[in-house]
Amino acid sequence: MEKADDFPDDAPILIITDGGCDVLRVHHPHGYLIPAYGSLPFKAKGEVFRVE
Repeated sequence: MEKADDFPDDAPILIITDGGCDVLRVHHPHGYLIPAYGSLPFKAKGEVFRVE
């Protein structure tokens, strides 16, 4: 997505996951949306938002 020609260079990315994901390298401003009970298998550099 970050390399797509039609994706703005300064656009933020919201990554929606249950926490069962590999380590991600995101260069844009970003955040994670995960379930309240979930956790990420790495230390997030972006903000982490939790939903019930």
